[in-house]
Amino acid sequence: MEQITEIITDQSLRQLMDHGTARFPFQHYREDIKKFNIGKISSHWHKEFELVTVVAGTVIFQIGNQSIPVQAGDGIFINTGVIHSLEAKGQGFISDALFSGSLIAGENTSIYEKYVGEFLRSSISHVVLQQKVTWQKEILEILEKLYDLSENNQQDHELKIHILVCCLWEKLFHNREVCTTSNQVGISIRSQARLRLMQQYIESHYSEKITLSQLAEAANISKSEAIRCFQIGMKSSPIDCVNEYRLSQARERILTTDDPITEIAVQSGFDNCSYFDRVFKRKYGMTPRMARTCCHKSTNL
Repeated sequence: MEQITEIITDQSLRQLMDHGTARFPFQHYREDIKKFNIGKISSHWHKEFELVTVVAGTVIFQIGNQSIPVQAGDGIFINTGVIHSLEAKGQGFISDALFSGSLIAGENTSIYEKYVGEFLRSSISHVVLQQKVTWQKEILEILEKLYDLSENNQQDHELKIHILVCCLWEKLFHNREVCTTSNQVGISIRSQARLRLMQQYIESHYSEKITLSQLAEAANISKSEAIRCFQIGMKSSPIDCVNEYRLSQARERILTTDDPITEIAVQSGFDNCSYFDRVFKRKYGMTPRMARTCCHKSTNL
């Protein structure tokens, strides 16, 4: 499959692209995240289930308010209707499989209702798949077989893909209780989309003055709805989320550059250096200067 370079979505961030066909709703991709037009896979959701294996590098999955690093060899399952994005600081190569629940069974069957519907009705957003966990390793091994089959196009590859998808689905289904208790978004697709649009505004404008009105306008909602989205999705207020992002960007520069701390504070959106020192210390347990000194000492050891 040719490398995709752009994620095109509607206003709800639904990806405007079907994966597979109506007759065979399965698609496999091998992708270099850096080859996407903005250097990452932007926020989107789709009706298909998705399973991703990280082939090389470390890939950061943004799901809800969670940033999830996945190392090479491990992977992740993403439920239908869950907004997610992917990026990599260095190299980031992935293989992924997307398929509709109808590949497992017809939508009017008891199998679909009992085994696929369970996931559609659940609050499971994702499941990180690690080699060190036996049942998750088994799913990763099945995925490798799926990738190979989809590329080789043997005469009966559709039948074999169908069988393997059912095998990995059985493992997910039997371990759903673990998944339900640990990985939940707890927020509707509409609210997820609105929240992500406001987060993207913060990421693009954090060095500037940001008002609640601007955040609400970015998602085309009222100020009260903007507050509600942050409270539900982030368990925090909009201003706290703005400061959180500003602090993370400032800390990165403090630890990796020799730029003046006052300059970093201002360029990160803090026009009051005393306030910057206070919130930085509250967040990281030390002042910006102490953080830089500790980093330099550690580097010189």
